[in-house]
Amino acid sequence: MKQLLYVGLVSAALIVGGCSSQPATENHTEEDHVHDELAEDHDHDSESEEHIHAEGEVHDHEHESEDHDHKGGESDEHDHEHEGAITFTHEQAERIEFETAYPEYKPFGPVIKTTAVAQVSPTQQMVLTASTSGVVQFLSSAYVEGNSVNAQTILFSITGSGMGADNAALVYSSALTNYETEKANYERVQQLAEKQIVSQKELLESKSSFDQAKAVYENLQQNYSSTGQTVSAPFSGNIAQVFVENGQYVNAGEPVVSVMNGQKLQLRAEVQQKYAAALKQISDVFVKAPSQESWTSLGNYNGKLVSVGAQVSSQSFLLPVVFDIENNGDILPGSFVDLNLQTTSETEQVVIPNSALIEQQGNYFVYVEIEQELYSKTQVQIGVTDGTYTAIKSGVHADDLIVTKGAVMVKLASASGSLDPHAGHVH
Repeated sequence: MKQLLYVGLVSAALIVGGCSSQPATENHTEEDHVHDELAEDHDHDSESEEHIHAEGEVHDHEHESEDHDHKGGESDEHDHEHEGAITFTHEQAERIEFETAYPEYKPFGPVIKTTAVAQVSPTQQMVLTASTSGVVQFLSSAYVEGNSVNAQTILFSITGSGMGADNAALVYSSALTNYETEKANYERVQQLAEKQIVSQKELLESKSSFDQAKAVYENLQQNYSSTGQTVSAPFSGNIAQVFVENGQYVNAGEPVVSVMNGQKLQLRAEVQQKYAAALKQISDVFVKAPSQESWTSLGNYNGKLVSVGAQVSSQSFLLPVVFDIENNGDILPGSFVDLNLQTTSETEQVVIPNSALIEQQGNYFVYVEIEQELYSKTQVQIGVTDGTYTAIKSGVHADDLIVTKGAVMVKLASASGSLDPHAGHVH
């Protein structure tokens, strides 16, 4: 376009020059002037192009700035979304016992909290009594409370010669005499029966008397002698209690020693009457022994429910509940243990392990995984607990991935991350 403009101007200049009466030198000057004007126009156009180009660059820079601001806004929004999140890396998790899991959504009934006393099972304890009157003689000074004994070990004897009609020596002597007399009589009647001198009825009566005398004598022979009565341990176990002192006189029927085997125990608890219906729906029992810091399921003791009281105790007005367990040494007979009786329910609840809970000033929190290596501290409202699991009223849902093991370490990581790294330094 500029070339056409230039040609047009030149032509106009020539026409004007041809018609003009001015000298040739003046025409040349006008032509030069036109060229100068065109050059100025060209220079002006170049400056305009440069200006436009410069404005375009500025405009592009403005777009780049806007794009940068837009991206920066997204980053800020992302950071704001995870504000307060805790970073806990895979490397940190591998150094500790760390697990995550989803809460369970299941029926979780009320938990009945009570205390039980551990007692030796009735079949695993026995009180040894004096069968005759006499003086108690312990056969070893080691037979004291707590010491172990083996089955059929003789623990003590009772001597009572010359101390009345029920003393051991007289009882044994009388049984021996009666046995020998009935034996001789039965042998005589047998001979007469063979000769048909006596009837079969008399023979049978004689045999019956002999059998009874023999049974009494053989029974006394196991624990008696001419010097008195001897008493042995009925099974292996421990001496639970000694009721008399060595050399003490006892009457027939008095207790001397009790022996027990503490491998099988009974946990006897008492609960309030309002739980009478719930006791029929016990699904699990959790035990906390005095020597243990954590709760253990009754199944770990091979335990089972034996009975639920059919009536309220007249002394405590509570319902008795009895469980059988196999003792592994954690529970001593006579000690008290805490029990949590878990009952079933038709209502389903969100349930999490107690190891996932962090308590701070009476409030409870869990750590929810936002994304890999990033966790959020979330407050929850807890419900009933069985000592191992706790129902959650609000705060987390069944689809929230939570830290179930290692929550304390995540808490410590949060605390260390919030500390000022320059605190305490002098610059």
